[in-house]
Amino acid sequence: KLEVNQWTLDGNWKVKGESITSVNNSKLSIRVAAIEVFLVMGSENVANVKVSFDGKSISTTKSAGSDVKDGQVAVQTNQLYRLVKNPKFDSDFLLELEIPDGVTLNAFTFGG
Repeated sequence: KLEVNQWTLDGNWKVKGESITSVNNSKLSIRVAAIEVFLVMGSENVANVKVSFDGKSISTTKSAGSDVKDGQVAVQTNQLYRLVKNPKFDSDFLLELEIPDGVTLNAFTFGG
């Protein structure tokens, strides 16, 4: 089990100075204690990043950020995406992202 602020990468990644890029569909898991979670990411082609909250599609919870539609974020432009917006702070949670090939992740930011 991950502790708060710990994260793991599964699959294959290209790692650069300030970014990582998924190779052949990869996964990122992070345990977070925050009301909001944002992630700067981008892709040359439109790619759907699946978002899970404590093991369930985030769309089945009340915690989906404004950029999440049907449990996914359509990523293209390199920008900040709103992944999580909890109605209030309860406790930490496990955020899991299934990242398609070619999607680059740059930086997480957190609110609340």
